[in-house]
This record gives sequence, C-alpha cells and structure tokens, in this order.
Amino acid sequence: MKAKMAFKVAVADYFHDLAQLPIQLDDAEKRNSCINEIKDLNKAFVTCHHAWLMSEGLMEKHKELTADWNILYEQHKKFTSGEIAQFDIAVACAGILTKKFVFK
Repeated sequence: MKAKMAFKVAVADYFHDLAQLPIQLDDAEKRNSCINEIKDLNKAFVTCHHAWLMSEGLMEKHKELTADWNILYEQHKKFTSGEIAQFDIAVACAGILTKKFVFK
C-alpha cells in the first residue's frame, strides 16, 4: 500500500510540475526561460521512477497502469528536449492518478 501511495504522490507532483511548463519546449529560448521548472520536472521524474522501482514489480501486473507509466517514462526526455508536446504525458499522468488498483 505504501509503494502504491508513494508512486501516486510522485506522479501527482510530476503532473503539477508538468502543468507549469509550456505545452511544448520546441525551441531553445523556451527551454532556457523555463530552466528551473524543467529541473523541478526532472527531479519529480526521478522520484516517480524510484517509486516505481520500489514497488518491486507489484504494479507491473496492472497492464493499463504499466502502459501509462511506460508512456511517461519513454516520453519524458523527448518532452524536455523539445521533441514532443506534453499531451500524451499529461494523459498518462491522469490515467495513473485515476486508476484504482490493489496488490494481491
């Protein structure tokens, strides 16, 4: 239960930090003007990743949750480098936060 809550709290913090940034960081000027917010997002991402790892695979049994996590995990760097907009990541965060799951 603690691992699940730690993960959801970490994702909620990440989602909040994501919302502070422009929809897309598609040019250097945007990225430079948001450097502190990007650092905060990167720190939140690391916290999410650690929380996922600390679950010791328990959450991987939930396919939709895992699919959303994989989107966030795979697209985070693409977003912060300006390659993609944040839409899919935001949808994945919302999905994680609204999914109900239990460990058995």
